[in-house]
Amino acid sequence: MLKEKIPIPAPKITDDHRKLIYLVGIYANTLDKSADKENWFKDGPLYATIYELTAEGIFETYDYAPVSVLGLDGFHRFMNISIEGKDDLDDLRELGLLNHMKISTTTYGTVTAYRLSSEGMKHYDKTPKKFRDQIDKLVHCPKHKSKLMEIVCIAFEKYYFRCPSCNYEREIPIFEIEDVSYISTPRFIRLPYRKRR
Repeated sequence: MLKEKIPIPAPKITDDHRKLIYLVGIYANTLDKSADKENWFKDGPLYATIYELTAEGIFETYDYAPVSVLGLDGFHRFMNISIEGKDDLDDLRELGLLNHMKISTTTYGTVTAYRLSSEGMKHYDKTPKKFRDQIDKLVHCPKHKSKLMEIVCIAFEKYYFRCPSCNYEREIPIFEIEDVSYISTPRFIRLPYRKRR
């Protein structure tokens, strides 16, 4: 007997989705429009930027936690990653607003890169000014307001924003794992005793 498939509703676009669309758009789709090449936003710098915007309270429903990530050098490191941010990237791909591409590295790993689809660009153009201003404040150089800062990674140990015009730098502390204190209490579960036969 065949079971009937229950349709899964498509995710609704939230404010955080709109902010993520804008973020990917400014780094991938709007750079070098005059050039004949396509730009893609690699996952490492994207996760670092999502972390920074989450820590600053721009992404309102996101949180972050340390996750072991395999670096390009083949070693594992802990990074503060937003699982909600990764989930929203998947939602945007599912809705056809985001394209992705897997890229092989020289150490036989893979990197995922993202770019808005043509449908995603329509949503990018409709991003509310309030959201644009919040993100622009953090990703544009404070000295040259119109300059989008690059996201630079050094030996997979440090990410930072850098202005290509004046070399202003601001570190993204994605590798600084916070000490979170918690209290746990052991619980013993009593199971009913059964006599064996």
